[in-house]
Amino acid sequence: MRLKLRILLLICLVAIKIHAQWNPISGGYNYSGNIGIGSTMTSLSGALHVNGINASGWSYFSGNVNGAGNPLNIPGLAFGWNKSGGAGESLIVYNTSLGVYPKLSFNSFNGTTFSEEMTLVGGKLGIGINNPQEKLHVANGAVMASDPTFNSINVKIDGTSVPIIKFTRWTGGGSEQHNAFVGQFYNPAAGSEYSLGFGTGRSYTGVQNEYTNRMCILTNGAVGIGTTTPPEKLTVQGNIQVPLLSSIGYLQSTDKFVHNGNTLGNYSLGWINDLSNSGAPTAIFSGFGGIKLITGSQSRLIIDQSGKIGINTTTPDAQLSVKGQIHAQEVKVDLNGAVAPDYVFEPTYKLSPLDSIKTYIDKNKHLPEVPSAKEMEKNGVKLGEMNMLLLKKIEELTLYVIELKKVTEKQTTEIENLKSKR
Repeated sequence: MRLKLRILLLICLVAIKIHAQWNPISGGYNYSGNIGIGSTMTSLSGALHVNGINASGWSYFSGNVNGAGNPLNIPGLAFGWNKSGGAGESLIVYNTSLGVYPKLSFNSFNGTTFSEEMTLVGGKLGIGINNPQEKLHVANGAVMASDPTFNSINVKIDGTSVPIIKFTRWTGGGSEQHNAFVGQFYNPAAGSEYSLGFGTGRSYTGVQNEYTNRMCILTNGAVGIGTTTPPEKLTVQGNIQVPLLSSIGYLQSTDKFVHNGNTLGNYSLGWINDLSNSGAPTAIFSGFGGIKLITGSQSRLIIDQSGKIGINTTTPDAQLSVKGQIHAQEVKVDLNGAVAPDYVFEPTYKLSPLDSIKTYIDKNKHLPEVPSAKEMEKNGVKLGEMNMLLLKKIEELTLYVIELKKVTEKQTTEIENLKSKR
């Protein structure tokens, strides 16, 4: 009997001790079935209430965080930390009240209010924004990626004013910093627009933002190199170098030909080592349909597809057609197979009688074999043929003079004989 009383007394003492640890509610008992852990608990608002963590079946948040009042009062699971009491507290909340997507938020506490610093919702992470629009959305701040060894080698994505990506690298010597950027910049000279810029720079004082805009693209698509106000699709302020064996052109990879061992584009400008010129590189200008030079809005010189050259004419009918005067110190004409009229002095050559020539001139008003004035105006004069024809007439005229001299000498002799007989 005494043993039974002792066992019953022991059970009562244990029950009283358990009740004292798990239900420290002043003024009565807690019949809600909730369990509280923590020496400063004054109320139990969830199935499990731990000082600093408050949940009800992992779906309901209520009560206190680190002894403070409930700061958010939203359904979810919360974890709170107090670094130094008051300011410095932080809070992570898994919120299930947003409908389709649950929300995981990371909050900071300044002693008065909580601020949502980072949010994960619907597979999108937001930093500085609670409704991220993309997989990673940073608002009012920058993102930096640094080299694991040298933190001065980094890439910085900055969206605080205008979107820009900055690159910088420390050279390892002194404070020399090599910088670059790509991003938008305010361009008032181009109509107060935000243009896309590409820049590089070098700082000797460790400044990572020291660079100069090298190339820009306006909102209308115009590209400027060395200028931020390109008036055309491509404007270059400075020199352009095309290396040897390279060229500028259209469809060079497919529309091409081989010339003296060099593959060239049918529409290109460049420099080549030409087999026909063993000296310096040769400039080439290729236009499959022809080449035209214009000044004063007028065509001055053309080379057509067949290779004919026209000066002040767009319809050259010979290898060189010139509409206008030619001033030269000397002109050399190749006869191209024509025979000089030395055959006139051969004994077998038949010299036309002067009487027949006079008859022809009286009728036609020009020498035999020589084109008339109308024919020359219509067809022009071929210098090679005309010079040979004029030379032939001079040689014939020489023969006539020689023949006339013979007659004159004979007549002079006869006259002298007659005088001596008197």
